Amino acid sequence: MSITYFPILKWKKGEQGALNHLLVEKQCFIPIIELYDDLSPQEFLTQLESCYSGPVYVDTISIDDDSRSRIKDFADLAAKLGN
Repeated sequence: MSITYFPILKWKKGEQGALNHLLVEKQCFIPIIELYDDLSPQEFLTQLESCYSGPVYVDTISIDDDSRSRIKDFADLAAKLGN
């Protein structure tokens, strides 16, 4: 039986460092990343690639604006990259 763990992580330096040192199978660990800072999708992707190579879910509810343009930017980048 395979168990998948979905921890909720705030996208802060300490949690980024922890992901960088993670020693579990990527298919058993899929973080849900809460974005709080005003990162562009490209900045977030660059930071993520520097510390983690497995699948993630991204929670953008805390950075959304009334026009939902930030959500659209993240969705457009994910579609462009095939994610």
